[in-house]
Amino acid sequence: MSLSNYADLQTTVANYLHRSDLTSMIPDFITLAEAKLNRELRIRAMENTATGTIAASISLPTGYIGMRGISAGSGTSTWNLTYTPASNINTETGTPNSYSIKGDLLYFLPYSTGFSYTIDYYKAFDALSAGVNWLITNAPDVYLYATLLEAAPYIKDDARIGTWAQLLIDSVTRLQSADNRDRHGSNLVVRAA
Repeated sequence: MSLSNYADLQTTVANYLHRSDLTSMIPDFITLAEAKLNRELRIRAMENTATGTIAASISLPTGYIGMRGISAGSGTSTWNLTYTPASNINTETGTPNSYSIKGDLLYFLPYSTGFSYTIDYYKAFDALSAGVNWLITNAPDVYLYATLLEAAPYIKDDARIGTWAQLLIDSVTRLQSADNRDRHGSNLVVRAA
């Protein structure tokens, strides 16, 4: 069994469900699975950076699903901005020291021209229907179990919901553990003889 792209996933899901009559619904199950995974996962593969020139407000980057950090800069100096609630958005001018998000816009407070920004954020995985993405390449089991979990209620297979949910939880846990090991190092110690 090959599970490396959108078509493979659709075929594998149909095979696992033993259903050839769901070909028109399986893409919907995949879409629902992707939405759930993008809400739940926060791993290095989702980290992204955007840079630009500060304006009073800018659109959040495409695919933005969560902030990791944001900084402002001028010349060789950079500094981190702190979050402030959207109720604090105003037209005050000066050196930016905070930011706020309202809708799909990012606001810099206070606002002044001549500064740059760097946004470190989590970006949703590209939809698998648009091509291959990191998740199908590196964790096809996560995609498979998430999709099967979305299909079970539709086909009224309540008995399998728990199975698919547990397999998904196990796969996501292993994925996040591997990500944490890569991010923070392992417990292995190498000693010179």
